[in-house]
Amino acid sequence: SAASLSPDGKWLAYVSNETGLVQLYVRPFPRGEGKWQISMDVAMRVDWSADGKTLFYGTPNTITAVPIAGARSLTAGQPHVILKDYHGVNVESEVSYDIAPDGKSILVTQPKEGEGTYQQINVVLNWFEEIKKTVTAGK
Repeated sequence: SAASLSPDGKWLAYVSNETGLVQLYVRPFPRGEGKWQISMDVAMRVDWSADGKTLFYGTPNTITAVPIAGARSLTAGQPHVILKDYHGVNVESEVSYDIAPDGKSILVTQPKEGEGTYQQINVVLNWFEEIKKTVTAGK
């Protein structure tokens, strides 16, 4: 999304065009002094790692990770691109990728080749019960 609270609830990361360019900022939450600009390029989405030590942000063609430290004052480390040439960040839905809780994997979704948009999404509820029925019936 364009805004995300840190797992400990002390920091708000958000995307803003207050300088004329859409960039990523972090400030204390709910109150406090200071505001830190994290991105130097266009940011479209922001996510915290589960431990709150990394911010991930999407641009039109990359996903970037930034190490974060600090309890009272924020310290942002050097941003590093973790996925290049990724053109899947959808400005409208912003659901084209997700970061695993351990921060070691990224799930990226994209339409089938030649199908510019998603036509259908199937959600299977109680899928484990369906598998158990199938296995039991086959015995």
